[in-house]
Amino acid sequence: MVTQLRRLFAYEFEMTEKVIGAVERAGDCEHAKEARRQAAHIIAGRACWLERIDKGNSDHVDMWPDKLIRQIRDMDLATQLRLQIILSNMDDTYLRLRLRYRSHEGENCERSMHDILMHMVLHSAFHRGYVNTSLKACGRPAVNSDYIVWAD
Repeated sequence: MVTQLRRLFAYEFEMTEKVIGAVERAGDCEHAKEARRQAAHIIAGRACWLERIDKGNSDHVDMWPDKLIRQIRDMDLATQLRLQIILSNMDDTYLRLRLRYRSHEGENCERSMHDILMHMVLHSAFHRGYVNTSLKACGRPAVNSDYIVWAD
């Protein structure tokens, strides 16, 4: 499972970088702002979970930040570095650990680190779909972020 998660995050990081580049190339199209908003949310989601993991609280994380592309890139790199530390040190015992946290809706929750890390990858994939919808509305090509294509 550890090897698979590391591979999924390699895919995740590469696809996020591609999406950020595509959003940047979309320019000033009216739909580009929504694409940028979705891209920022992908990274904010990562930051949220990292804050929960590291500090036990993510209440201060803006889940829908209004950021410029360079700020999104900086957020992406910062969260990648934090995740690389987790990924390089994790083992099966770590993946079984359970994290208690409060959702943004105020609900007390508890999940395994495995489930949290899987959610991070899946959450990004979901929002990449929204980015692609906005890019297409701008007349720009969608980012092919299919795992099976990347895995080749």
